[in-house]
Amino acid sequence: MSGSPSPVSTIAASPRRILGSAVARRSASAAAVMGPGKKSSARSGTTSRPISLTTALLQVGRLAEAVETVETGLLLLTMMAHHGPYAAMMWLSKAEVELALGHAEEGRAALRRSVQILRHRLDTARNEDERRLLLDGVPQHKRIAQLCQTLLL
Repeated sequence: MSGSPSPVSTIAASPRRILGSAVARRSASAAAVMGPGKKSSARSGTTSRPISLTTALLQVGRLAEAVETVETGLLLLTMMAHHGPYAAMMWLSKAEVELALGHAEEGRAALRRSVQILRHRLDTARNEDERRLLLDGVPQHKRIAQLCQTLLL
C-alpha cells in the first residue's frame, strides 16, 4: 500500500474527483469501505456496523478474493432472477469492488442496479414503517444512499 487514498475514499471525500484519482487503485482501507465516521477496532477486529464478506475482504486489501466473492454472489442472484432480500446489498458489494479497482463507470452501473432493486423493495413495502426500517434500519441500504449522493448526484 502506498499510503495514498483509495478511489473509494477519494469518492467519499470529494465527489468531484470521482474520475481523477489514479492513485492506490489496488487498495481499499477500512475507513474507505466502511464510509465516513465508521471505526474499526484493530484489537478485536469488530466494526461499528455489520459488514459483508466482500466489505471485510476489501478492508484487508484482498481485492482478488473480493472480486471472486462478488462474482459468485451475482451468479447465485441470477439463479434467483435477481430477487431476494440481499439483492440490493449484493449489487452494492459489486459497486464497492469496482470502485476499489478504480472502475468508476462499472461501479456506478452496479450502484444504479442496487438502487433499482432497493426502490422496488420500498415500493412493495406494506407500510411507511416498513419503508423507514428498510432505509434506516439496514446499514447497507444507508450505504447505498450515501454512495448515491457522492456518485450519482
